[in-house]
Amino acid sequence: MVRLPQARELYRLYGGEANRLRLRWTEALVLGGLGRSAEAVSRLRVVQQEFLDRRMPVDAALVSLDLAVALLRLGDLPALEELAAEVLPVFESRGLTGEAVVAYTLIQLQRAIEGHSFTASLAAELARRLRSERRSR
Repeated sequence: MVRLPQARELYRLYGGEANRLRLRWTEALVLGGLGRSAEAVSRLRVVQQEFLDRRMPVDAALVSLDLAVALLRLGDLPALEELAAEVLPVFESRGLTGEAVVAYTLIQLQRAIEGHSFTASLAAELARRLRSERRSR
């Protein structure tokens, strides 16, 4: 957390809006790592919404995976199941499922949560696929 104020200032001066949003995402993950899980979940939800609003489906899906892991760590299964039920329809309603990899990832996420087989390692694998898709563009 010591370096985050420095990074925040550099992003304010030189980074674009999308990168500043990614910094907020990183800050949320740091909060989760510091045991401030409820605050991390709240911030991840905001970042997820902003990526959706900006029509950035890969980033929104990656944040959704991080949000799912944070909810799993909190043991908030009802919220995790709610996320699984709402995430694909939210993407569909915004016309963001043209990204086949994103849609497939969200379906896998939903099925794993519903089947009670969702794990942090599954989230990491799904995130790896999404990041690979983003790099191949």
